[in-house]
Amino acid sequence: METQNKAQGIALPALIALVISSAIGAGIFDLPTTFAKVATPGPVMLAWLITGVGILMLALSLKHLVLINQN
Repeated sequence: METQNKAQGIALPALIALVISSAIGAGIFDLPTTFAKVATPGPVMLAWLITGVGILMLALSLKHLVLINQN
């Protein structure tokens, strides 16, 4: 019985997910600082409101697609 020495590492999908989540996380923590430097509170709140509505619509769209695929 031979033992194979395979290099253990992270799988490609996990590596891709790690890179994407790191980029998103860095953007989330960097965005408020950038907004605070260049904009007044009114436009910043409007931008967050527009973003929040967009994320809500995206979540509802994905929920609708899941419900359609279950039927």
